[in-house]
Amino acid sequence: MSVAGAGFGQVFADQLDQPAEIKAGFAYAADNNFTVTADYRLIQWGSAAGYKDFGWKDQTVIAVGGKYAADGYWLGAGYNHSANPISVFANGIPANATNGQNGVGNMFNNMLFPGIINSAYTLGGGYALSNNLELAASFMYAPKVTARVDISDAVPPAGAAPGTLFNTTTHSQQSYSASLRYKF
Repeated sequence: MSVAGAGFGQVFADQLDQPAEIKAGFAYAADNNFTVTADYRLIQWGSAAGYKDFGWKDQTVIAVGGKYAADGYWLGAGYNHSANPISVFANGIPANATNGQNGVGNMFNNMLFPGIINSAYTLGGGYALSNNLELAASFMYAPKVTARVDISDAVPPAGAAPGTLFNTTTHSQQSYSASLRYKF
């Protein structure tokens, strides 16, 4: 995707790569029925083409969870935490930016790619109906977060005065799933 504003020329490149990830985790069986897990993940947004153009920085994600299983059923819970990987472009033009990049970058990140969720909670469970058939369900909830960024210099033709035009994005997530699994 090329992003250009009136009179700004090309502001961002048109390549978007999947970032590299470094992951490590462990699981500990506290007893026959209870397992505790923890994971560490480093997502390298800051060196992935496209994301680095939009000012994304590397992100650490920490996840912890627990699962209890007995008599054909299981229950699990988990928590993920990370920091917002999106840098907010400051007013003024940095030495390596073209005119309009700050506001355009802030606008596209905040409006189209709001990767601002910090925490997520999960619950799930399942029940074996037979040796080959299991019913499972899960729920994920990410609390509401808000980001407000200055997009003043993205307004053509010459840009508005810094600090005069803002975009505010509020983001939360919920997901539910249910499945019927058949094992061959």
